[in-house]
Amino acid sequence: MCPADFIDYWIGAKQVFKIEREITKKGVTSFETIYGITSLNTSPEHVLNLVRGHWGIENKSHWVRDVVFDEDRIR
Repeated sequence: MCPADFIDYWIGAKQVFKIEREITKKGVTSFETIYGITSLNTSPEHVLNLVRGHWGIENKSHWVRDVVFDEDRIR
């Protein structure tokens, strides 16, 4: 089933999107594909900016938790 086929399962869904990204960490490059569903009826550029903004907040939050609170060592 194509991701666009899932839009009928969510009331209020307006768009599905696919983002392909390239990630390089410590010289190693990997690729990943993410899919999403939104109730927004907006441009692809706006959806991409929203996703990037979300991950910017996530990354900053995790950095604080890892560095300040040493959360990675706490199990």
